[in-house]
Amino acid sequence: MQQVVGLIFSKDRAMQLDATIRSLSMHCQDVENIDIKVIYATSDLENGVQYQELATNYPYIEFISEVDFECQVLTSITNYEYVLFLVDDNIFVRDFFIENIIESLTTNPDALGFSLRLGTNTSYCYPLRVDQQLIIFSSIKHGFLLFDWTSAEHDFGYPLEVSSSVYRVKDITDVLQHSFINPNTLEAYLNDHKIAFYHKKFLICNQYSYTFCNPVNKVQSTFNNRAGESFYYHPDHLRKMFAKGYRIDVEEYSGFIPNACHQEVELKFKKMKQDVTAHIMAPQVSIIMPVYNAEDYLSQAIESILSQTFADFELIIIDDGSTDHSLEIIKTYHDPRILLICNETNIKLIPTLNKGLNVAKGEYIARMDADDISLPSRLARQVEFMDHNPNVGVCGTWVEIFGDGTQNFWRFTDQPDAVKCMLLFGCCIAHPSVMMRRTIVEAGLGYSSLYPHGEDYALWVHIAKKYEIANIPEILFKYRKSASQVSSKYAQEQMETTMKVQREQLNALGIEPTEQECQLHWAVGLSQFTPTISFANSVSAWFGKLQQGNAIVHYYPEAAFNNLLHIYWTGICQKLINAF
Repeated sequence: MQQVVGLIFSKDRAMQLDATIRSLSMHCQDVENIDIKVIYATSDLENGVQYQELATNYPYIEFISEVDFECQVLTSITNYEYVLFLVDDNIFVRDFFIENIIESLTTNPDALGFSLRLGTNTSYCYPLRVDQQLIIFSSIKHGFLLFDWTSAEHDFGYPLEVSSSVYRVKDITDVLQHSFINPNTLEAYLNDHKIAFYHKKFLICNQYSYTFCNPVNKVQSTFNNRAGESFYYHPDHLRKMFAKGYRIDVEEYSGFIPNACHQEVELKFKKMKQDVTAHIMAPQVSIIMPVYNAEDYLSQAIESILSQTFADFELIIIDDGSTDHSLEIIKTYHDPRILLICNETNIKLIPTLNKGLNVAKGEYIARMDADDISLPSRLARQVEFMDHNPNVGVCGTWVEIFGDGTQNFWRFTDQPDAVKCMLLFGCCIAHPSVMMRRTIVEAGLGYSSLYPHGEDYALWVHIAKKYEIANIPEILFKYRKSASQVSSKYAQEQMETTMKVQREQLNALGIEPTEQECQLHWAVGLSQFTPTISFANSVSAWFGKLQQGNAIVHYYPEAAFNNLLHIYWTGICQKLINAF
């Protein structure tokens, strides 16, 4: 029998548990000296299947399906001298020996435990949202640090926790005289009785944390613990990614120095295997192409999709009550990947797009207009980009403008932080070039009739609150410019919608702009103004107001936001100089 049992608590988070196990195995240099057990709970069959997959992948770990939590915990640690408590959002970041940790507890009997999450780097208390002062440490063998937890505060004064510490089993079982039903109530009970351990007033830790918890989501409802709220990291979404073969790339965190025991950091993924079942059942990409009286260029648009180098797609063509020959043209194509839907009447663009979103079966949903052209590698490049950037929810491309004797290029910024900031001044994603994740639709996001002739702009702003948006810096799409387009026929309504979307973003900064400020903001975004000193002074005051609002609510990434304002300001100053 081993001296040490590693007991990991998990619920509905197979993806994160896998990262805990793999990072522990990677960094614990004598992991064979730990008997690892997982007590897991699931809320549905799909989660249960994923835990069974982990049990198959890690045969040396005992997986225990939760039935009676208290009994299973006590049974799991009985007959061991030491217990390493862990939870499923742990990520280990540096090498250690469990043998050295046990030796330090053996030679320091007045130490209650060894914290793997504390260190001289622990300068912030995440649950309380406060900075914490480092306490006085004493150096002991193996470069470890000894400190008095009874005179400390915040994380350093919280000696009994079940996320990343080693304790003597006898100390734990001696104090457990009351029932507990889950990890949260277990930890709460231990903390309520920490006075019983004042005779063991020391804790031991390493100079730098061996591990940290990455609280990007929450699965328990017992306590209102702080956690991230990004839908992209919601357990349901991570479960779907797990099923598709994605895993957290734990090597990306090796050597990371967290500033807190709990710190939200970006999850980095890599694809381990293909989801063969999903591939058979549904195409990887669904392309939505609404059609209304588009006979002139419809064939070119359809053929540009059918000739893509990437072939695993369905092309959903929705004829919105066309009165020309559009429907007949569509019916001349017999490619099995085409799904034709006919609206009985002309229900307009927004309901038609939402109908397409509801029908789409692909992992990714792409847009296409009936008069534009997708270059042959468009889908292949976007799928590759989305596969390798799972944090990106929407991906656009650079665009070539043609038609009406015009040739121009839209080269949008490709950086997600910059895209989010630029949305305050206008749309910086070409709608018919985009590819988005189907999970966005499943989250309830779609095109809203509240934003006529600007439904795409409004959607990007709402998506950017929870997801990253990026552009591939390559010309992959050709956008036809003609007098029949929405932007040409409904310019006034489009302008009103654009100003509405911008006003909502300003409101999110805590700013209720005057009509004059709205016009000023609009002029800056379009770069349509007469450069005068008075105008420049007004812009300077307005930008100061924007920065002040963002500094309070942190709606936009600060560095990217300030850089964008600097770019606009430089352009205004240059125009002013040129005017003189």
